[in-house]
Amino acid sequence: MEKTSKKVSKTIIITGSNRGLGYAILKRLASRHSDYHFIMAVRKIENGKKALQELSETIEGIKARVTIATVDISDSDSIDKFVNWI
Repeated sequence: MEKTSKKVSKTIIITGSNRGLGYAILKRLASRHSDYHFIMAVRKIENGKKALQELSETIEGIKARVTIATVDISDSDSIDKFVNWI
């Protein structure tokens, strides 16, 4: 996790945040709360990186406030690994 100069007030995990509803939620929260840190929980890191790049074009400083992590919520082993990582 990258260090930021601002104090983080909350850390929010958003599943499926590289597209659709998860992406929209991340975009809305990140644009309104510069003191939040976000964990993009995605199935494929590359998709998360692409989505984060798109978000960085409209939300200043978002890359320093996001960690991308892999999890497949339909796979219990993947969920266990993610929970242990958290």
